Amino acid sequence: MDPRPILGIADWEPLQIMVYALWGLVAGNVSFAGLMLLGHIVIPSMYATGHAKKSALAFRVPLTLGALCCLAFSAYMVYLFLSNLPITYDIYPRKII
Repeated sequence: MDPRPILGIADWEPLQIMVYALWGLVAGNVSFAGLMLLGHIVIPSMYATGHAKKSALAFRVPLTLGALCCLAFSAYMVYLFLSNLPITYDIYPRKII
């Protein structure tokens, strides 16, 4: 079965939001992982080996807060994606594709 043509502007807007949400999810997850890696692995390891001073450990709290903000952003992107998901049922009338 072929999908129905997407002709109206009302159909394109939810699809656009879904694509932006997927890109935002990728960006949020990569940022979350990078900040957590930097704050909980790289900085303590550099301090333990003597490559960083004890004052470098103070950066762990802001990096963790930034990572939590990225995690919240990723959760919002999942919400946006799922809230616009019903448009795919209008394009593909089957429930399981």
